[in-house]
Amino acid sequence: MTLKSALLKSSKIYTTYRALEDSTVSTIFVLTPERCMKVFQDFKLADPSIVFFDEIQNLEEQGRGLILEDALYRMIGIWRSTQFLFAGPYVENIASSINKLVDLELEDMLTVATPVVQIKAGLTFRPRMKQADYKLFSPTGNVIEGQFSVKTALYSKVKTNKGEALAGFFRSHVCEGSCIVFSPRKGQAEKWALKIAPYVGMSNPDIVDGASQGVRDLIDFLADEIYPEYVLIRTLRMGVAFHHGGLPDIVRLELESLYLLGDIKHLVCTTTLIQGVNLPADKLIIINPSAGTHPLSSLEFLNLIGRAGRISNSMYGEVYCLDIVGDEWAEKRFTDSAPTEIKPSSLAFIENNSNDLLYLIGKEKSEILSADESIENYQSIAYLRQLYIADGPHFDRLMSQAKISDDIKRGCRKKLEELAGDIKIPVNLLKMNPHIDPLLQDKFYRDVLDNGVWSWMPNKTPFIRGGGPDSEFHERSLYYQFDNIVRRLNGIFEIESDLNVGRFGRKISIGSLVFDAYKWMSGESHRYFIEKLLDDSTFEGFVDTEDVGDSSKIDTAARFVTGYISRSIAFILVRYLSIWSDVVSSFLSEADRERYAYQLSLPAMVELGSYDPKVLEMMSLGINRSVALKIKRILPPDVSDIEGWLRGYDGRGLSPLYLRYLKRGGFISK
Repeated sequence: MTLKSALLKSSKIYTTYRALEDSTVSTIFVLTPERCMKVFQDFKLADPSIVFFDEIQNLEEQGRGLILEDALYRMIGIWRSTQFLFAGPYVENIASSINKLVDLELEDMLTVATPVVQIKAGLTFRPRMKQADYKLFSPTGNVIEGQFSVKTALYSKVKTNKGEALAGFFRSHVCEGSCIVFSPRKGQAEKWALKIAPYVGMSNPDIVDGASQGVRDLIDFLADEIYPEYVLIRTLRMGVAFHHGGLPDIVRLELESLYLLGDIKHLVCTTTLIQGVNLPADKLIIINPSAGTHPLSSLEFLNLIGRAGRISNSMYGEVYCLDIVGDEWAEKRFTDSAPTEIKPSSLAFIENNSNDLLYLIGKEKSEILSADESIENYQSIAYLRQLYIADGPHFDRLMSQAKISDDIKRGCRKKLEELAGDIKIPVNLLKMNPHIDPLLQDKFYRDVLDNGVWSWMPNKTPFIRGGGPDSEFHERSLYYQFDNIVRRLNGIFEIESDLNVGRFGRKISIGSLVFDAYKWMSGESHRYFIEKLLDDSTFEGFVDTEDVGDSSKIDTAARFVTGYISRSIAFILVRYLSIWSDVVSSFLSEADRERYAYQLSLPAMVELGSYDPKVLEMMSLGINRSVALKIKRILPPDVSDIEGWLRGYDGRGLSPLYLRYLKRGGFISK
């Protein structure tokens, strides 16, 4: 029985926030930092007994680290009687890091030793030679050096084509047991999995016919939900999978389950490995110690290699780092020590950009993005503006902690004072969306104030017919009202720049975003969007030139769609729809908020991918979108207690993969 299954017998567990109907029932919310924003709008919520922050080192992450930081700071400030727990690997002095943001009495506890034995090997390849140097770093501190032979020279491949280098390595060395290959990018993870799969398959000739039923069920699901020739299907048939944040949740969960069961032994993973996904391995292979284009920090690298050998799985683990003569990075990485403290991302931004801070703090969004193409820098500037206007004491605390000159601090305050002088939007509204530029939020608020709330308030549902784009706003269908709202928001917040900044290849227009977001809400699968893209004559020019063979177009389309849905639709668009909902709601009476509650839930509908109330109810319980959509098809229309119906569900009408998912999550017992 899983922990979740056991907890469900005595508790309610939700993955989105909802007001508690019965405070006597134990309730557990498992929330992302973004979804914590709704918690702060419930002023009736009693202090939780415990709040647990896992992977606290993510406070350092640019971009989303700010959201985590803000959630942490606000929770501690609001819930005075709550016990807070923080955990992170290789992090010391967590109390010191937290107290840079807020005063909290904390006790640091540190694990000083591990029973797992790790052998770390640096493999260095030389030009035009079918051999490599090795250095073994033992747990006792000894270093053993020597040479070993390979079937093909790998120097040039390690230098210029790392996927081919990995293929050559797997050709020479069969990896027994579980093996994880680390990849810096999602696209590379897919390509590298495809490169090594034939050699894994050749070393296990019975792998296709002997695949477990779980693997076969996953292949069937991928063919139906994504595409019959999807690259993950092709690698799974040879015993290899890839794992990254762009995959649908249910696919990631199923891959993790199959890997932990031993049905899949070879995975190519991205930084999901160092962001909380618990996937131990007998062997870990690293050929590029980066996340995207940025080198892994010492802390990130140690966290990554910590996946080799886990006490719950094996008392022994091996780490292989592949480098070349002239760029021997492995030894330095193995002997580096992690920093003793983490630095919150807001402080890191202030200190790292002190020379540009006075210039950036007063610039508009377009000017900042055109200057350095860094959406993260703009987000940090927007957050500092918001703090100055809506939370002066916390702004002062950050500035007092920041190691920058007093002249810069005074200059920043002076510029921010000038910007804040004409702000009309109420502070309580700014606090609902602390990571969106308050200057742009104020511009939107003034538009609603000047033109009236009903010019922004849709009155239709998907089930009511309405007029087209030339009709009066209140007479249009929900689609055309939605289209009009998003286009006007784009005119204020420059959403298109968020979608495309730093992006190469196919650009995303606001019109296509609206159409696709509405289709996503209507329940369309990833496969629908992939087929739509493949039918688009303009897509041919964006096919990845690194992909080869007949499937290159399919792979590029699938890669684009999975990232597009998770980032552009379910994250970026939702951020701005949340502002729309919060501001518009503030102009409505209590009776009108109740009357238009469905329309005001558009942000949740887009994020979760459905406008069906029963599907949304299931997803709030933690049921994956694909599973919830399938259940909806067999759910009797008169069922009001979905949890109760699931407890008595006999399993008819759903595939084995869906049933395993529901049983693993404790939603069904049969």
